[in-house]
Amino acid sequence: MKESDWAEFCSILGVTAELCGVQKPTKDATDFYFLMLRGLCSIEDFKKAVTWHLQRSPFFPKPADIIKQIHGTVEIRALEAWMLVMTAVKRYGHSSSIKFSNPAIHWVIERMGGWEYFSPRLNEDNQGFIERDFCRLYEKAEKVATWENSPFYLMGRSERENRQGGFTEFLPDVIDVESGEYIDRKTLALVSEHDKLAQLPDVEIKRLEVG
Repeated sequence: MKESDWAEFCSILGVTAELCGVQKPTKDATDFYFLMLRGLCSIEDFKKAVTWHLQRSPFFPKPADIIKQIHGTVEIRALEAWMLVMTAVKRYGHSSSIKFSNPAIHWVIERMGGWEYFSPRLNEDNQGFIERDFCRLYEKAEKVATWENSPFYLMGRSERENRQGGFTEFLPDVIDVESGEYIDRKTLALVSEHDKLAQLPDVEIKRLEVG
């Protein structure tokens, strides 16, 4: 939300309090309510979340109620992350080096053996067990994972083999999973022996040519 949404935000809270039969929040409480939500949703998202809450509960919504409605539970987010990973497995496989926008996904996959190991393990017999382990780890990852403690991208087989063979000039570009684009290797700066990468200032993105 933006500062220009303040008046509408106050109006919505006032009407909501009236419908719930409670006193309208004080200015200090309203200020803090707005502060907690302003970077997490738009005013339209806020209105939809309040409407959903009032349809299901007689109690005045707390900020946590609104955030939960907008972003879902951690269990739902874990399943959404799992579906995104499954899309990457099917589209790119374990040979490609890939990048998700969410460090929590990288954190989990690294602890499950890394991308090259994780992807080919999946089959009809064990997918349910791997999904369970992924979602369990993801719930923890949301609390602790950052780009400081997670790899900037997930290395695939082609890159590993080229590195081991000393062909570092032939490293494949890193695919951005969500956009279907790739990140030019020239913009990537290696920062450790484990090939963890620094955050990218002004990364040059190029369209990935899919045959």
